Amino acid sequence: MRIKLLFVIFLIISVGVLAQTPDFTVSKTYDCVPTTVSITGITTVSGTIYTYNFNVTGPGYSNLIQKNEVELALTVLGVYVISASAGSGGGGIPIDKTISITVSDTSAPNIAASECTGRRVVLNILDPPTSIPYKYKIFWGDGTNTVVGTGVNSVEKSTYPDESPRVVNVVKTLVFTVAGAGGTVSLDSCSSSSTITVRPYSNFSLAGFNFLELSSYSLGAVATLNITTDDRVGYKVFQSNISNSALEKLTIITTSGTNNYTFGGINGLISNCFWVQPFDVCNSNPPVNSEICTYVLSVNPTIQGNDIKVVRAWYYLIISVNGTVFDAPVQGFTNNDYNKSDTNVRCRANYCYRVSVYNNNNYNTSPYFLSPPVCVTALKPAPYSRIEGFNATFENDKLKFFWKPQTLTGVTYNVYALDDVADTTKRTFIDSTGKSFLFPKTRTNNPCYLANMQDQCGTGPFSLVCPLRLNGEKQSLNSNLLYWADPPYKSDYSVVNYVLQMFTESGEPINNMLMQQAFQYIQYPIDTVNQVVKYRVYAVIDTGGATMDIYSNYVSIKQDVRLFVPSAFTPDGDGLNESFIPKGLFWTEYELKIYNRWGQTVFSSNNKNDIWDGGNNSPGLYNYYIRVKDKFGTELVKSGYLNLIR
Repeated sequence: MRIKLLFVIFLIISVGVLAQTPDFTVSKTYDCVPTTVSITGITTVSGTIYTYNFNVTGPGYSNLIQKNEVELALTVLGVYVISASAGSGGGGIPIDKTISITVSDTSAPNIAASECTGRRVVLNILDPPTSIPYKYKIFWGDGTNTVVGTGVNSVEKSTYPDESPRVVNVVKTLVFTVAGAGGTVSLDSCSSSSTITVRPYSNFSLAGFNFLELSSYSLGAVATLNITTDDRVGYKVFQSNISNSALEKLTIITTSGTNNYTFGGINGLISNCFWVQPFDVCNSNPPVNSEICTYVLSVNPTIQGNDIKVVRAWYYLIISVNGTVFDAPVQGFTNNDYNKSDTNVRCRANYCYRVSVYNNNNYNTSPYFLSPPVCVTALKPAPYSRIEGFNATFENDKLKFFWKPQTLTGVTYNVYALDDVADTTKRTFIDSTGKSFLFPKTRTNNPCYLANMQDQCGTGPFSLVCPLRLNGEKQSLNSNLLYWADPPYKSDYSVVNYVLQMFTESGEPINNMLMQQAFQYIQYPIDTVNQVVKYRVYAVIDTGGATMDIYSNYVSIKQDVRLFVPSAFTPDGDGLNESFIPKGLFWTEYELKIYNRWGQTVFSSNNKNDIWDGGNNSPGLYNYYIRVKDKFGTELVKSGYLNLIR
């Protein structure tokens, strides 16, 4: 009985103790990751073991921990709910208590901002949705601030006092509500912040239209619009045409700066206009840019010329053809067409026209609109004038034709030999060329030539030239005749004077002779050094303020080898006619033999400088034999009698 009573008493005491003190505490109920939390069991009974349960919401802590004191390292944000039980020997009685530990992160708030008219700014909080009680305090940079809680995605600043840039600072904190002496108290923790610069503006900034280009005048043209935009504002691009006045939204521009924007599927056969309208997130009432339009350029070739038309010629226009300005800048008028005819065209030639449109009269800037090229083939026959400066000169015995430089394209130049100077219809075609050229043969029977221009639409009038042609011949034994007036030189230019040139056979100059206006020259005596003399005459012509040399052909005159033999000589010591000396010109080989009356050779030599003084031979008649040869192989032989007189 005593033992039973003691057991009951012990049991009562044990249960009483457990019922009075089972409890646990945590070192903190809120913090930022990462953090360490201490959990401590409270009891007065020795041997009590606490079991802590983390499987409610504690991520990564689904296991049970049997330990009176626990240190938890929490690295994942969230709310951790902890329960416990207390007992001995592995058992336990649940403690009627749970403790929540809130662990927040320290990531900076994700923010963006948009400016609006009226110096307003809308701040956007872009953090993902969460049940964690965050608080955002917005410092606007002008001394004011706004506090919002989780779930508020955008906050508008109604106005700034001016347009100065502001740095907006957003501080993000975790809000805890804890019990205090006078009730619950809100505490902020885990602060982080982000900043962003805003640029308030009062009014919308219109887009800057720089230029508009159209790829082609076709149904499927591409329009390229170069626009300068403000990065604080979004822009909507609209398009319409004269057949449909309704605006059609093409795109929304959110980029900033100067960029090209292309729009396909444009009907290029009609005028198309583009507008750009700015917008903001505050749904303000924005203005619209003045339109920028394409202009329809058409060119119609006729027999009078190429008719040019620009539909709805607004602003200032410049028409160019083949890259050259065709018409001076002209001011167009609203809803009036520009019409003009280009009469300076040649049949079958290609011409490409473009129109440049400017929004003011400053043509040093880039054009407001640049059209695609419109290319046509001209139909108007444009008669050619005669070829200016048609002339001819000899180069190495080849006749070179030339004329003043031409800027025409697609033109050929026909050259004819004139068969009859008095009748230009009697001519022989030589060649067709687009530039000066050498005619390989000098036609002695055709001293004059014709030339004209030609294309697919016709020919122009003829130009005449009679080249400077030199003739030469031996007039006598000691004279040469040179003449150059059959017919005389004739071209667009007048002759100042003539100059006769003489050259060796190899081309070394011998002499130049000014002939003034003479047409012939007789050379007397002939050149006794050079067996062959080359002659050429050139005319100094006046081309209109400048002079030019026109050369003739070369004429070579070859002299015959010459030999003069005396019939007697007197070797008597009086110093006169003392030896037998044959004379001549142009020898390259020489042979002399002298025979007595019995046919015996009394003297011989192959040196033209050797002389025969008679020697010891007696006076009387002797026979001589002389053979000479020039460099061309022409041989001359003479024989006869000579009289030796003492």
